[in-house]
Amino acid sequence: MILELMEQGNAVLNAGIASYAIGWKIWLGIMGITNLLAFAFIKKREAQFTILAFSLNIPLMTFLAATFGFERILGLGHFFWIPLVIYLTTRYKEIPIKTYYGKWVRLLMIIISISLVIDIADVVRYVLGV
Repeated sequence: MILELMEQGNAVLNAGIASYAIGWKIWLGIMGITNLLAFAFIKKREAQFTILAFSLNIPLMTFLAATFGFERILGLGHFFWIPLVIYLTTRYKEIPIKTYYGKWVRLLMIIISISLVIDIADVVRYVLGV
């Protein structure tokens, strides 16, 4: 049952993403790569939290896709980025910007914040039926 639901969600997501314009596909790639760069800094707490949030977002997004289809409600699939960006906001000033790690943390904050703005707008539009 759970595996079927996950397979269905993956199929819905893959079909939906395949229908996106190239600009959105590039954006998704940037988001994915930026999050996965956390593995380069695996010993750092912020990177560990990033991996955790990313890992929790995946099954949530898959469940939402299986349940609702490829709809704006999928913006809820990045829910775990909300506590992550709040946490990073409390930490980034203590991380030197001159390091690759410091640059990555700030880039990650920007990327997921932009995504969350888009996600919130999508969810609001879904709820309003727009």
